[in-house]
Amino acid sequence: MRLFGSSGIRGVVGKEINPELGLRIGMALGYECKEVVVGMDTRTSSPMLQSSIISGITAVGGNAHLAGVVPTPTLAYVTRHFDAGVMVTASHNPPEYNGVKLWNRDGMAYTRSQSLELEKKILDENIPYAPWNSVGSLYQYPNAVQEHMGAIMERVGEVNGCVVVDCGCGATSVITPYLIRALGAKVIALNSQLDGFFPGRVSEPRADAIKDAISLVREKNADLGIAHDGDGDRVVFITGKGEVLESDRVIAVLAHTMNVRRIVVPVNASRVIEDFNPQAEVVRTRVGDVFVAEEMKKHNAEFGGEPSGTYIFSNFSYCPDGIYMAALFANLATEHGIIEEFSNLPKYHTVRKNISFDTNEAKIKFMHRFIEESGKFEGEITNVDGVRVDMENGWFLVRPSGTEPKVRITIEALSAEDVKNIEVVLDNAIKKCMEDLQWTR
Repeated sequence: MRLFGSSGIRGVVGKEINPELGLRIGMALGYECKEVVVGMDTRTSSPMLQSSIISGITAVGGNAHLAGVVPTPTLAYVTRHFDAGVMVTASHNPPEYNGVKLWNRDGMAYTRSQSLELEKKILDENIPYAPWNSVGSLYQYPNAVQEHMGAIMERVGEVNGCVVVDCGCGATSVITPYLIRALGAKVIALNSQLDGFFPGRVSEPRADAIKDAISLVREKNADLGIAHDGDGDRVVFITGKGEVLESDRVIAVLAHTMNVRRIVVPVNASRVIEDFNPQAEVVRTRVGDVFVAEEMKKHNAEFGGEPSGTYIFSNFSYCPDGIYMAALFANLATEHGIIEEFSNLPKYHTVRKNISFDTNEAKIKFMHRFIEESGKFEGEITNVDGVRVDMENGWFLVRPSGTEPKVRITIEALSAEDVKNIEVVLDNAIKKCMEDLQWTR
């Protein structure tokens, strides 16, 4: 596919993303779907891109329903009332980026096959315009936030104590602070003004990016900290001691607490999930929330997530919902002491690094050669997304980036010595592949 990546369409505004593309997306979608709900995040370019998409939808006879500035999970949740949903967002990317995510009625993102079919229509210049008396209409849909918030409150218990909520100046500013407060907590809101320049911090809620929230949790003696990305499909948690919880470990503890029988995670997730959940079958899939959601539906799994901070609950929505997860985890943290469970987890040592290439073609050639070489490793080999090798003392993953000319490497083991030993073996294999291809690192 030329336009769609693993999470919709995304690119730099004025280059890959422009009003002409928005118009084509709208026309392709409106030609297939009569009723389409449209939302956007806080980026400076979102109104422009949304307007062009709406023009495309209505130009071919579809009706567009405007939800306004809403998080992605909110838009996905209310899509159940329409034929499709369009979210204008670039998620956690920098402010110069924007893009589009598309949603089905069950809250699941467009699958790869759906995206491929829509891409053909986007590139098709023969989609007919509707005549003047069949042009679509534009409607307001102002209650999306209230509907999503109400559904969460019906499922989640009280939240007590003090909670710091860092929205990163993104779309969750319109819901998460209000939701946590409505559930009973004292809320201290940080970066909760709508600002597409993201002046408070970068949009991705990395540990090094949310230092202000960490400091505020400590300063105010808060019980919990919550940090979102730009569109709310991700969430990161900070303990009362100011420690950022790794998302793999959150998945492990939450699955154990809920006594989940089947969990879906990507190949780059920690082995701690299996170790802490002997009661569960763990299904591994490609990196990307849509792939996690697809496997959850296929295997009838109730819970899934990714190390990036996405969590999916199939009995609520197949969209990664950082807002629902924020409320649920806040309840478990302040009412049921779930934070204490993290001390029971085995501690793994992890190394993450990248190999950079000049082109994507070079990256692909390297991966083909490494897959051939991987047959020499001792361990259980998984090729669902790159090469993952599980050994007795740990595991490693070598997988191509879906967006850059890079190969990403993850190594994990129970001891630092085991990590080092695996790293030496892996480096030798990579060096051999480079030499066979007559490259040098």
